[in-house]
Amino acid sequence: MATAPSPTASHFDELDPHNAEAEHHSHVIIGPMQLRIVLAMLLLFTGLTVGLAQFEVWVQGEFDFLLPAWVNIAIAMSIATVKSLLVLGIFMQLRYDNPINSIIVAYSLLAVALFLGFTSLDLLTRDRIDEFKAGQVIAGGTGSGVAGTDGKPLVTAARDRYIEKLTKELGTKQAALAYYEKKLQEKHAAHGYHATPKPANSNANQSRPQTGTTNALAASPDGD
Repeated sequence: MATAPSPTASHFDELDPHNAEAEHHSHVIIGPMQLRIVLAMLLLFTGLTVGLAQFEVWVQGEFDFLLPAWVNIAIAMSIATVKSLLVLGIFMQLRYDNPINSIIVAYSLLAVALFLGFTSLDLLTRDRIDEFKAGQVIAGGTGSGVAGTDGKPLVTAARDRYIEKLTKELGTKQAALAYYEKKLQEKHAAHGYHATPKPANSNANQSRPQTGTTNALAASPDGD
């Protein structure tokens, strides 16, 4: 008894196994020319990134002018973004895939951006009040094994070095401490930290810990 031919057998072409009209076809086949063009663009953007870095070094040496760090970061990240889109869209075929996959990738990148953003809020603002707090980040911050800390926490060791520097400039440690406290209060006020008296109790903006005993175990709400 002869078996019925497969429904897709009549569409199969050995010379063109990825025939667009074949029912078994389930993904887009990108031609080699397009892949080579994308590869050339990626190499071009990589060379552009290196060239811009060397151009920055040349400008600094030739004109004694240092470009702001954010300019270098903005240009490098813009080029990296374009390269990433090319890889995601062409090599990973998100351009031809189900749109839900692109949405998943976009939300994944958004999550990474949020993690990096919240971390940057801490790392990039540590020197707003005290300059010495913007030093190298060490796991635990204990200063153990770090030269020049004498076993003290990193921030404490940096503060002591800053006070010693002020002592040499002002003559006495008492004058250095007074100057440091004055500058600290000025910076607190400039950034709005504790510029107004602290509330004694909790409010909608700040929580204050309660101290002392409470009547939580009392027989009546009045504590009787």
